[in-house]
Amino acid sequence: MDRRMQKRRKGCRGATRSRTVPSLSRPNHSWEGEEVEVNKLKEEVTKKKKKEKIEEEEEEEEEEEEEEEEEEEEEEEEEEEEEEEEEEEEEEEEEEEEEEEEEEEEEEEEEEEEEEEEEEEEEEEEEEEEEEEEEEEEEEEEEEEEEEEEEEEEEEEEEEEERKRKRKRKRKRKRKRKRKRKRKRKRKRKRKRKRKRKRKRKRKRKRKRKRKRKRKRKRKRKRKRKRKRKRKRKRKRKRKRKRRRRKEEEKERKKKRRGRRKGEEEEKERKKKRRGRRRGESFELKHPDAMMTMWLEDRRGRVEFCTCNNAGPPRRKQTRQ
Repeated sequence: MDRRMQKRRKGCRGATRSRTVPSLSRPNHSWEGEEVEVNKLKEEVTKKKKKEKIEEEEEEEEEEEEEEEEEEEEEEEEEEEEEEEEEEEEEEEEEEEEEEEEEEEEEEEEEEEEEEEEEEEEEEEEEEEEEEEEEEEEEEEEEEEEEEEEEEEEEEEEEEEERKRKRKRKRKRKRKRKRKRKRKRKRKRKRKRKRKRKRKRKRKRKRKRKRKRKRKRKRKRKRKRKRKRKRKRKRKRKRKRKRRRRKEEEKERKKKRRGRRKGEEEEKERKKKRRGRRRGESFELKHPDAMMTMWLEDRRGRVEFCTCNNAGPPRRKQTRQ
C-alpha cells in the first residue's frame, strides 16, 4: 500500500490529517453528488409505487361496493318474493272464505225454498178448507130450506147452526192468525237477506282496505330501504375521501419536513465549501433521508474517509444494507 494512502487512513482515525479530509468531529456530513440523483430516482419509484397502491385500493373498494350492492339487491328480491307468496296465501284464504260463505248462502236459500214450499202447502190446505166451508155453506142453505119445510125440527137445527157458526168463527180466527204468522215470517226473511247483503258488502270493503294498506306499507318499506342504502353509500364515500385526504396531508407534511432537513444540510455543505474544502475523494455514505449506503470514488479510485452516522475508521468498498 502506498505510504500516502496509509497516512490518509491514519488521518481518518484522528492522527495527522490532510487538508482534503474533512474533520470527523462532524460525523453527519452530507455530500453533494451522485446520492442526489439516486434519491430522486428512489423518490420517483416510491411515488409510482404509492400511486399504484392507491389505485389498487380504490379498485378493491369499488369491487367491494359492487358486491355489497349485488347482495343487497338479492336480499331485496328474496324479501319481495316472500311478500308475494304471503299475499298469494292470503288471497287463497280469502277465496276459501268466500266459497264457504257462498255455500252457507246456498244452504240458507234452500231452507227458504223449503219454507216457501211449506207455506204453499199450507195455502193449499187453506184453500181446501175454504172449499169445504163453501160446501158447508151450501149445505146450510139447503138445510135452511129444509128448515122452512120442517118447522118442527127448527130448534134442533138452530142449535146445530149455532155450533156451526161457532166452528166457523173459530176457523176464521185460526186462518187469520195463520196469515199473520206467514206475513211475519216473510218480513223476517226479508230483513235477514238484507242484513246478509250488508255484511257481505262490509267484508268486501274491509278486504279492499286491507290490501290497500298492505301495498302502501310495502312501498314505504321499499323507499326506506332505498334511502338507507343511499345514506350508507354516502357515508362510506365520505369516509374514504376523508381518509385519502388525511393520507395526502400527512404525505405533504412529511415531504415538507424532509425538504427543510435537506435544505439545512445543503446549507451546511455550502458553508464547508466556502471554508476551502475541496470535493472529497471516494467514501461510503449512509444518507440519513434515503436510508441507503453509497460509494463515491475519486480519480484514483481510492477510499478516503467514511461519513456514516457512527463515524469510525474508513473501510474498503463493501455493501452495507
